[in-house]
Amino acid sequence: LEQWDDIKANLARAASAVLDDPNGSKQAVLFYCNYLLKFGNADYLKNKVIMKQSVIQVYNLDILGLLTIILVVLGCFLFILMRTSFKFCGWFIQKKLKSD
Repeated sequence: LEQWDDIKANLARAASAVLDDPNGSKQAVLFYCNYLLKFGNADYLKNKVIMKQSVIQVYNLDILGLLTIILVVLGCFLFILMRTSFKFCGWFIQKKLKSD
């Protein structure tokens, strides 16, 4: 129980943070600014998982890149399919006209 004063101070800080928790974005900025001015360092507010990720992972660029490649391949496939089907229709119409 030598650290009772530290534990009590930490509990008071946590209780004041919970009691003063804002609902809106403007109030959130003011709350955290006041909190930092009042208590100092707030490293626990940083998302440490995102801090360790690369830019590609944070902004989901790998998923967007894969989706772009899939859409380009699908677009090329549909273009080739439409081009061959129109060629076939044109060939079929020419053959029918020649036979008439």
